Amino acid sequence: MVTSTQQFDLLVEYFRTANQRLSFRIKQRDLWLKTQLLLQVIIVLIVSVGNLQFPDRERAFHDLLILAFPIAALCCSLYSTQDRLISHIIAYLNDLAETATNYGNQMVPFKNLESSIAGRDYVNTALPIRLIAQLFSFLILPLWIAAFRLFSLDNFELIHMISAVVDLVLAGLIIWLLSTSYSFRRK
Repeated sequence: MVTSTQQFDLLVEYFRTANQRLSFRIKQRDLWLKTQLLLQVIIVLIVSVGNLQFPDRERAFHDLLILAFPIAALCCSLYSTQDRLISHIIAYLNDLAETATNYGNQMVPFKNLESSIAGRDYVNTALPIRLIAQLFSFLILPLWIAAFRLFSLDNFELIHMISAVVDLVLAGLIIWLLSTSYSFRRK
């Protein structure tokens, strides 16, 4: 038979393990944001250096800019997946904190960071600022690169119209991913 002390120790171990997973997932999520920014900079650098080194092949390097939105959409999808998992881990930690509070004859309830006043303050103050940074990284930067690519074309062919439509669809996907992640985190 399991004693109440053993049950509480198990509860504490669940909490500790979930916190470790939370830290790992936050690092993974933030890695996708850094990867997105790095890949966008690399694309622009390759095109810029390629245009300088091989002026007669300017269009070959210029066409690499078409990768800006697909890379942004992929990184944003992976970022949002990690962010959603972080939200689920936080909800799990909140449930564990409530279970621990209701355990035994405790007089004073305790809350973990995410369910505390500080956690709610983060949601109300820093989360909107984080959304602006995400929009800049995953949407504005690729949009600027796509606009540069399209406006610097000599002629506008069917492939360019198709790529512009694909970019708009991916932009819509990015907006949807970020807005649903933002709403989910605000809960």
